[in-house]
Amino acid sequence: MAIVVLAGVLRLFPIWFGLPYLRARPDEETADCFAVQRGRREGWLTPDGLEEVCRFISPAKGDVMHMSGSYRCDYMRKCYADPTVR
Repeated sequence: MAIVVLAGVLRLFPIWFGLPYLRARPDEETADCFAVQRGRREGWLTPDGLEEVCRFISPAKGDVMHMSGSYRCDYMRKCYADPTVR
């Protein structure tokens, strides 16, 4: 078994990604957007950090339950850039 140590933003992102699921919002786009907007608001997710997350998840293939990594990244970039997020 390999142990992978994730750096900075890659440790925080999965935590914030998972919270919407606890709030009965079981859709991946909502979870991604929630995490990205929260990270931007709180200052721990910068544009470079978002690209780090994208490099990590982009290779992921989509399936019946999940969008592909590249689709998720495109969506997260839009959420991050949303000017209405405070």
